[in-house]
Amino acid sequence: MIVVKKSDGSRFKVPLSAPDQVSRVKVDCEFVGGDGITPVGAHDLIVVANATRVAKTNAAFALATDDGWTPAKVYDVLPLGDDHPTTAVVRDGTIFVVSTRLDALLQAAASSGVQADDLRAEATIRPIGSVVQ
Repeated sequence: MIVVKKSDGSRFKVPLSAPDQVSRVKVDCEFVGGDGITPVGAHDLIVVANATRVAKTNAAFALATDDGWTPAKVYDVLPLGDDHPTTAVVRDGTIFVVSTRLDALLQAAASSGVQADDLRAEATIRPIGSVVQ
């Protein structure tokens, strides 16, 4: 299992058979705001990053590995504007990203004292690219 730490974008490999043996996935960049990870086959994945207090990344990163996720290489970056994307899915070779403007929703709740149950959001699902299969 590959996970991303939202605050600084670092990635970790967690063996499901031995979850205490966590190791860092070395990549030539960080994914600050990393939120969703979508596997694409055995050697590729997509990391969707949005925003934190220190960075507004809002992009999808395509990564690949030839060595079991010890190192990985970014081979594409897809900027996603101000949509505050949260995750992605791949269907029939097309990458779709889910954006909810979660940032605006959380800011509204924090500034007005509105309870989470009172907030409603609409999600936007849109194609952003394709994968080679």
